Amino acid sequence: MTARIVAAFSYIMFVCSVNGIQFYSKTSNALDLGHTDDNDSGILQLPAYLVFYNKSYSSLVVCNNGMISLQTNSPFRCKTPKNGIPNSHQTLIGPFISDVDTRPPNSGKVYYELSTSPSLLARAREDITLTYRDETFNPTLLIIATYDHVGYYPQNTDKLNTYQVVLATNGATSYALFLYNAIEWTRSTSGSANVGFNEGDGIRWFVTPITNLATLPQTSNVNVPGLYVYRIDGTEIPAAPASILYPYGVAAGDASLPPADASSVLVALQQSINLYGSSVSSVYVSHICITGGSVSNPTGFPTANGLFIAPFWANVDTTCAGKVYYRETNDSTLLQRALAEIRRGYAADSFSPARLLVVTWAQVGYYNCQLDKTNTFQAIIASGGGTSYVLFIYDAMQWMNGDSSGVGQTGISAGDGTNYFSLDGSGTSSVLSLPIQSNVAKSGLFVFAGTAKLYPFGVSQSDTAGTSDFSPSVSFSFRHHNLLSNLCYVYKNGYISFDKGFGSSPVPYSLQDYTVPADVVIAPYWSDTSTAVGGAYYYRTTTSESLLQRVSAEIQSLFGVKFRATNLLIATWNKMAYRYRLSYDGSVNTFQAVVATDGIISYLIYLYDTLQWHRSSFITNKMSSPQVGFAIDGTVLTMPQSGSSDALSLTYSSNKHVPGMTLYAVPANPLAYFRVWFPHGKGHSTNMKHIHHKLGGAKANVKAEKGRHPGRKGELATSLKRKPFHIRKFATTRAKLPMLSWASE
Repeated sequence: MTARIVAAFSYIMFVCSVNGIQFYSKTSNALDLGHTDDNDSGILQLPAYLVFYNKSYSSLVVCNNGMISLQTNSPFRCKTPKNGIPNSHQTLIGPFISDVDTRPPNSGKVYYELSTSPSLLARAREDITLTYRDETFNPTLLIIATYDHVGYYPQNTDKLNTYQVVLATNGATSYALFLYNAIEWTRSTSGSANVGFNEGDGIRWFVTPITNLATLPQTSNVNVPGLYVYRIDGTEIPAAPASILYPYGVAAGDASLPPADASSVLVALQQSINLYGSSVSSVYVSHICITGGSVSNPTGFPTANGLFIAPFWANVDTTCAGKVYYRETNDSTLLQRALAEIRRGYAADSFSPARLLVVTWAQVGYYNCQLDKTNTFQAIIASGGGTSYVLFIYDAMQWMNGDSSGVGQTGISAGDGTNYFSLDGSGTSSVLSLPIQSNVAKSGLFVFAGTAKLYPFGVSQSDTAGTSDFSPSVSFSFRHHNLLSNLCYVYKNGYISFDKGFGSSPVPYSLQDYTVPADVVIAPYWSDTSTAVGGAYYYRTTTSESLLQRVSAEIQSLFGVKFRATNLLIATWNKMAYRYRLSYDGSVNTFQAVVATDGIISYLIYLYDTLQWHRSSFITNKMSSPQVGFAIDGTVLTMPQSGSSDALSLTYSSNKHVPGMTLYAVPANPLAYFRVWFPHGKGHSTNMKHIHHKLGGAKANVKAEKGRHPGRKGELATSLKRKPFHIRKFATTRAKLPMLSWASE
């Protein structure tokens, strides 16, 4: 069984058309310049300042000749510059400065408008935020000029260009976006085209470094073909956004691997890396990966030779191009930066990184000394307090496969041959788009928690394989609400009961039917299953020290509490089919429930590896989609996905920002729900559809609770008057499925 961890992230998606990047759409306010040679829009008064080269402008002119002029009263405002840029007599922004001629009726036109359309402003903010990484920018005005299939002087239409300029401003900060769909001509009889900016003082100017302007639709300064983004309000205009890479190189104190096709070095760490339940105090840094075991050429996930971290697992060759740098650092500024970036996707409230391992593949070539294309990317491993997080950062990806070993792969493997995750699109041409993708809404950055999916299971782990609808009684002590259960039953249909069995494994009705104080039902995925096509369920109790350490570390990290497990119950449902009448489509589900206890407080961990179906073919009025949650002594919790097709999303959603994991505390006393059941703060939310507490035996515990917490007497008494009462309602935290397809706006 391969436990593939679905990477839960939302890919940044830029709007594109079939033939190239999709332009900002025209609204009903758009005007055109008509079929003309050197016409312009006339002076347009702006409702917000456009800041250009540190000067504020309240008006501008859209010119037919591929530019926007800010020198509105000049007689030269829209003349094609004779000597291009730089010059000392025109203040202009030029997506394609050239002698455009749209007089022929079969030529397109130039359209323009000032827009405050909410949807267009939102798109501009997203495009700028995710490419230029300016997360504080909120535009209030767009100036849009579209050159739609325009010809060139004199009246030529055998080749046509289509491009757009969008100026976005909030009155203080301004950006220029150049979008290119088709560039078929690059010169007219008046001369060659220019792309850039000119302040008009002969000193401050910028010209694109692209020498072949016909390639503009295929090139970019922000890794989105056909899109160029520039911040234009400063004293200089940068050619591209600042790199998101952490500092690297000799100046940063890095060591480096020798130039080679394949080499590695063993790095002794001052701070251990803790991932997938294992702790390593040294790793090999190589041309292709970071690993706690042996280094190998790309073969595919999962790996079986120790911890394996691969931001881009391909046949890197630095013999002729690039270097691999590495260092371990406790620089406080970088530690704070890493923590902030981790918290973009994970709560990590109790996490405090002590050290970072920073590995940089800088402008690396590929096999056989190829250097026509290079890649630059990083892996950052932040560790501290028995926990580690992994950051992958992609600056530029130009090649995808080094040799016959195939396209580069991205992911992390536990090295046990079972547990791993790989980014969606790994091993495909999608890896070239990594600089514009993210799982934390910052292009080029991916952040992952170092928690594995399924705990080891199967006969090889001394599991008992279920042979009927439910297991014999299993001895396991589980304290809940000051009650103690000493045995349980594991059911083929995806749930566990304590103290009493239900006979033949019933199909799911509703967890709300189990509100009797004596009922204890744990349901990671209670559904109508079948083992007729080869699936099986397994169970065991264990005091394995390595597993106790793993579960304790996970709970301490994710809940921010001190906890030391002394006993585990692990139940696994592997490749379970649904019960069917006539036909079966091959869908299977694999998931796991872990009950961890220290003898007083217990935790439930639900882990979801593969969920392909949510309902059986045997449908009656009472049968429903899976029930997910638990009923313990009258306390009933059902997940929002319970009872619907949304249950399939459990593989990539979480209440702890760990894809495929949900985790709950089960205190010994019902009143402890007020203290420890649900963590507070960013990232700890999950929408609880039904959380009711029926008092049952709770009143018997009030005196003891008041005695321990005398100051809470009034609070407890008030709370206990409500029967039932809602403990807490949270907003859903739910990751989106990876998306790589282009879509229309």
